[in-house]
Amino acid sequence: MMHATATRRLTPAEVAGEFRCHPVTVRNALAGGELHGSQRVKGGRWTVEEACAEAWVSGRPCEHQVADVVELKSVAAVRKT
Repeated sequence: MMHATATRRLTPAEVAGEFRCHPVTVRNALAGGELHGSQRVKGGRWTVEEACAEAWVSGRPCEHQVADVVELKSVAAVRKT
């Protein structure tokens, strides 16, 4: 039987603590789309996958941001035809 790997989700405060930055910096990055995160409801609490936080700190896009760009390019290509 194959089990899915659990993804560790962090709060903005946990991201700030683990990666030694200010929590406001993390929240601003989330609000500005620099850091990929999710909210269950609009205006709710943010959670961030650990891999996304690691990518943000290292200055590279996470897998979700790369997937979003690829999807947008695909939609744009279809609209041109």
